[in-house]
Amino acid sequence: MVVIPTHQRRESLARVLDALTRQRCPAGAFSVVVVCDGCTDGTQATIRDREFPFELTLLENDVAAGPGASRNRAIESTAAPIVVFLDDDVIPREDLIETHAEHHKRDDKLVVIGPLIPPARIGQPWIRWEADTLLRQYREMEEGAWAPTPRQFYTGNASVRREHVVAVGGFNAGYSRGEDVDLAFRLQRHGLSFMFEPRAIATHLARRTFRSWLNAAREYGRVELSMGPVFGDRGLVDVKVIEFQRRNPVVQRTVLWGLRHPRVAPAVLAALGLIARSLSAVRAWKLARGAYTAIFELAYWRGVEDAGGGSRSPLQSISEGLERLRSERVGATLRR
Repeated sequence: MVVIPTHQRRESLARVLDALTRQRCPAGAFSVVVVCDGCTDGTQATIRDREFPFELTLLENDVAAGPGASRNRAIESTAAPIVVFLDDDVIPREDLIETHAEHHKRDDKLVVIGPLIPPARIGQPWIRWEADTLLRQYREMEEGAWAPTPRQFYTGNASVRREHVVAVGGFNAGYSRGEDVDLAFRLQRHGLSFMFEPRAIATHLARRTFRSWLNAAREYGRVELSMGPVFGDRGLVDVKVIEFQRRNPVVQRTVLWGLRHPRVAPAVLAALGLIARSLSAVRAWKLARGAYTAIFELAYWRGVEDAGGGSRSPLQSISEGLERLRSERVGATLRR
């Protein structure tokens, strides 16, 4: 079963469904459930006016309930043993479903993650930054630098047996972002392992405004703070601090300054956005990428601040974490 939640993306969804008609699986090998989540753009009529070589079930939420709730409804509507999650702007390659399914036939306690590949041309530089970040992760996983974790489980292109999703209670419908990663950590605790399958390719036709991208980064900070315990004994904040300390020193200083001066942080973000887009326009991509990293990090940590910041403010957490990591490195050097 392929599960696709959609909201106001009629044309994009049509391209996804077109690609599914070209899958190499024999007729009847899979079904599709589309959940129209508060759609008012004619998506429902577009689907009903077409015939497909696979069984398609159309579910409708009168009011937008979010992707997590929509996926839960789709899973409840069928008893299909394997669920392949796709987004409504993701174009699957002809062998995607077949590739996902073959792994679950061999291992019934597996979560399969497929790559989301950008199209040949990306018009929005902040989307290019996202794509480059993902491609770097895929490359490192393929090279064996590290194994996939729940944090790489994006429901744009992933699969798992339905019974396991049901067993852990499905998606948390209260999360506006990161509901897929939250589910993945619960699947891990349920005993499932994760694998990255580079052959299960899908093209991600991502488009969003700069403001929408910025808001998403901040929302991830708000939501992921509440997921802290699932990221390990040290909690999410410490994990994010470890990642932050790997950033370019200029990025670190910019983010820390913005957190120390919250009243001017919006102006800092606006200025960084202008700088990043200007650098992108003149193809100074390495510098632009650093600017977009600083923008994302600052917006993310402001979201953590919005959510209460835990027992410490984000600024305290980062500063203390960086100092602790520096001390650990000095101590390791002295012990050699």
